[in-house]
Amino acid sequence: MPAAGLPNVLLVILDTVRADRLSLYGYGRPTSPALERLAKRGIRFDEARSAAPWTLPSHASFFTGRWPHELHVGWNDPLRTDFPMLADYMASHGYQTAGFVANLQYCSYDAGLDRGFAHYDDYPFDLVHLRPLRAAILAEFAWNAATWACVSIKLERYNPILHWLLAPERKDAGVINDQFLGWLEHRGDRRRPYFAFLNYYDAHSPYLPPEGTRFRFGPGPRSVLDFLVLVERWKEIDKLRLGQNFIDLILDSYENCLVYLDWRLGRLFVELQRRGAMENTLVIIAADHGEELGDHELFEHGESLYRPEIRVPLLVLLPNGGHAGMVVRETVSLRDLPSTILDVVGLAEDSPFPGRSFARQWQPHGSDRPEDGGDAFSELPAPNPAFPSLGRSPAAKGPMVSLARGRHVYIRNEGDGREQLFDCAADPRELRDLSGVAEGQPVLQELRNRLDRLRATTGKDIDRKSINN
Repeated sequence: MPAAGLPNVLLVILDTVRADRLSLYGYGRPTSPALERLAKRGIRFDEARSAAPWTLPSHASFFTGRWPHELHVGWNDPLRTDFPMLADYMASHGYQTAGFVANLQYCSYDAGLDRGFAHYDDYPFDLVHLRPLRAAILAEFAWNAATWACVSIKLERYNPILHWLLAPERKDAGVINDQFLGWLEHRGDRRRPYFAFLNYYDAHSPYLPPEGTRFRFGPGPRSVLDFLVLVERWKEIDKLRLGQNFIDLILDSYENCLVYLDWRLGRLFVELQRRGAMENTLVIIAADHGEELGDHELFEHGESLYRPEIRVPLLVLLPNGGHAGMVVRETVSLRDLPSTILDVVGLAEDSPFPGRSFARQWQPHGSDRPEDGGDAFSELPAPNPAFPSLGRSPAAKGPMVSLARGRHVYIRNEGDGREQLFDCAADPRELRDLSGVAEGQPVLQELRNRLDRLRATTGKDIDRKSINN
C-alpha cells in the first residue's frame, strides 16, 4: 500500500489523432479549443513521436516502456505476457486501476492490454440479434457506388437509419466519459490513488461523428454515395482517383471528428474540475498515432513512418499545477510514458521499465544536458493488411525503421535499403529528401549510426517473419 497522498494518474489516449490537424499546434481551423485551454494549465510537447504508426504496438509501448520489436507485436499477434505492465506495477503499489477503451480491435482484453487493470471496460453489452438484420438488409440491396450514384438520394439531415446500416458499431467519447465518471463515483476506497486509462476512437475511420452531431466544417455526408465513399467502400476505392468534392468530404469529416472528440474532452475535464477530481492528479493526453490524408499518396495509418502518422499531440498536466503554459520543443518518444509516470508519482525506484522521464524537460537546466537531446525511434514491420492505400505503402518493400533527433528524421527501409532524411523544421511535409545531397551527409551518417547502436542494445533486428508468426 503506497503512502497516502500519492497522485492519481489519468492517461488519455486519442486514437488516430495527428498533431498538425489540431489548432493546439497552429492548424488554421479551430479543431481543438478544449485542448488549447488544457494546455494553458500544463506542458505542451511540440515534437512527441509514437513508437509505431498503429494502435497495438504503440499502446504496448506505452504500458511496457519497450520498443515494439522487443514485444513481437504484430497485426494479428497480441502483446506478449512476459514483460512487466504499468498497470500491474501500479496495482502492486496500492493503486486502483481501471481502463475504458473504444478501440475494440486492438485495445480489448484479447489484445493483451488489460493486464494489471482490476476494472476494464471494452466490449459493450450488445443486442446481437440486430446484427443479422443489418447484414440481411445490406445483402438485399446492391450497396455499390454506381447504383446509388444513379439513384442520387439526397439526405436533408444525418439520417440515423442510414447511419446504422452503413456505419460500424463503435463506442463514442460520450460513452467512455460516462463509464469513467461512473467508475470514479463508485470506486470504493477514496484514500487509495487511482490509475485510469481512457482510449478514444472517434477520429478513426470511418470519419463519422455520432448521429445528430452538428458538422462544424462542410456539409458532411448528404447522399448515400457520400456514405459509401466514407464507409462501405472506403477500403477498396482508390482515394487518389476521387474528385475534389470527395477529398473535401474526407478532410472535413476527419476534422469534424476531431471537433467532436475535443468537445467531449472539454466536457469531461469540466466535470472533473467540478468534482474536485483534478486535484493531486497527473494528467497525460496523447495520441497513439496519426493519420495519412493523402500525404505521400497514402491514407489511414500503418502505412509509413512519415510525420503524419508518427508525430502526435502530447500534454502533461502535473499534479501540483507546475510549469503551466510551458512548451517543450525537443523531440520525445511516447515509449517513455511509464518512466515519466513513475517518476512524477514517486515510484521510480526499482522500476522495471526502461526509458527516461519527460521530467528532464521541465527540471531546471534538464534539457541542457547533451544526453537529454532526445532520440525517438519508430518502426513498422509490415503495412496495414487492410491496404487502405492499395499497395502504395513503402513498408510493402520491407520493414521500416526511423530515428528522429532534433529537427531531423532518418527513415530506412530494411527491404530495399532506401534511406531518407528530412529536416522537419524547414520541411514539415517531408517533401525534400536530404539523403542524396551533400549538406545532408553528416546528419545522415550520425543518425544512421545512432539508429544502429540503439537497435544493438534492444535485442535482435526487426524481422518480418518473427513479428507476424
